[in-house]
Amino acid sequence: MCIYKLIWDDFCSWLLELIKPAYGSPIDAQTHAELIDIFENNLRLLHPFMPFLSEELWHNITDRTKEEALIVSSWPAASEIDDHTLSVFSHTMEMITSIRSIRKQKNISTKVPMQLLETSSQAEYYENVISKLANIDSFQIVKDLPQQVLPFRVGTAAYYLPFSVENPEEEIAKLTEELNYQKGFLVGVQKKLSNTSFVDNAPEQVVQTERKKESDALEKISQIEQQIAKLQG
Repeated sequence: MCIYKLIWDDFCSWLLELIKPAYGSPIDAQTHAELIDIFENNLRLLHPFMPFLSEELWHNITDRTKEEALIVSSWPAASEIDDHTLSVFSHTMEMITSIRSIRKQKNISTKVPMQLLETSSQAEYYENVISKLANIDSFQIVKDLPQQVLPFRVGTAAYYLPFSVENPEEEIAKLTEELNYQKGFLVGVQKKLSNTSFVDNAPEQVVQTERKKESDALEKISQIEQQIAKLQG
């Protein structure tokens, strides 16, 4: 599962999109070379599980002799892990995922640039990555938030996307419907967690998953209630 996530999620979904040059522009030589190096290491990891496919791809990258086959290549050497960079990029990825989700929920085109607001500097993230992958053209720390914003959280850090609602009543109705759904969902989760038989006998991971569902639902309910309050003035 780790190798699957590494290749499908980290490499295909994030890295390739991040390094993709502007339309009509070629990728620079250094980035291309580093990408090939990463891809070859991925193939080395994949080979024990998918030997024929990975070997075929290995030889398609460049002409190789039998002595240079993937099956006899060296295993990728471990290198020092930069925990800080990984933490910052993980936070950045969650921000991008949240912004994309909000765009989808509110039917905001990915081609429309948006602002990102904070009321204080809370966590480190990569602005250039968010700008490219979430089309955010402005990052600001403000004392007072606009009347209409779309809030989201990553961990304990709160962020806001200014958003103009043309029909407040219609938006309030949608938010109220979502609020009722989240409250109903929360009741179901809390009912399960209040069952001592479930908490005492279920695997710890299952119980923790339910507790995470509870905290996420509480956070969503709080955010929706804030949005409704702002729209109501």
